[in-house]
Amino acid sequence: MSIMKIVSFGTILVTLSAASVFADDCVSNNKDLDEFANNCPYEVIIAYRTVGGGCFEVDKAIFKLAPGMKSIQPLLSTSCGNGTTFSVEWKSCNLTEYEKGNCKLDFN
Repeated sequence: MSIMKIVSFGTILVTLSAASVFADDCVSNNKDLDEFANNCPYEVIIAYRTVGGGCFEVDKAIFKLAPGMKSIQPLLSTSCGNGTTFSVEWKSCNLTEYEKGNCKLDFN
């Protein structure tokens, strides 16, 4: 095997492993329906917070979601008395990679 093929193969492996760590590309949220959907082929862990108001302005919410499932988060769009216009930020990880410490749910 030539050195170029080895380098290319290594690049592909790094790209694939990075894609399986973070799940943001296959997890979606709908603030209007208070819903998250997991379109990944693996279980994910999701953390979200609200910015500019909302119920999770101080502490973030964290939950797990199986592949192909949706989760209703009733407080996702609720203002909780701290303003009515706010946004939702969220992060998601492959649950297995999160448990290994390879993926973080940090917002900073």
